[in-house]
Amino acid sequence: MELAATSSRVIVASLGPEDICGDIAFLDNGRATAAVVAKDSEVEVDEINSRELREVFEAFPRLASRFYLSLAVILAQRLKDTSRELAREMALRDRRG
Repeated sequence: MELAATSSRVIVASLGPEDICGDIAFLDNGRATAAVVAKDSEVEVDEINSRELREVFEAFPRLASRFYLSLAVILAQRLKDTSRELAREMALRDRRG
């Protein structure tokens, strides 16, 4: 995944099978802040329309709560990974400086 609206390519995450993207845009009803760029020539993805998903959640509130809990767990893990990577980069910079 690469940051959008930057003059250079900055890889912010590498996604694998079963990973999701577009979660932040879904949560805040906003535009994507990153672009997904495939390494392979063939990639299989499933797209879920956010409007349709919200309609399903209205009809099945218990499903919505399970979905949002799962999303929270995914985002928490990403934050942990990002924090760990940032700490590693800062330690390397301090050793060089």
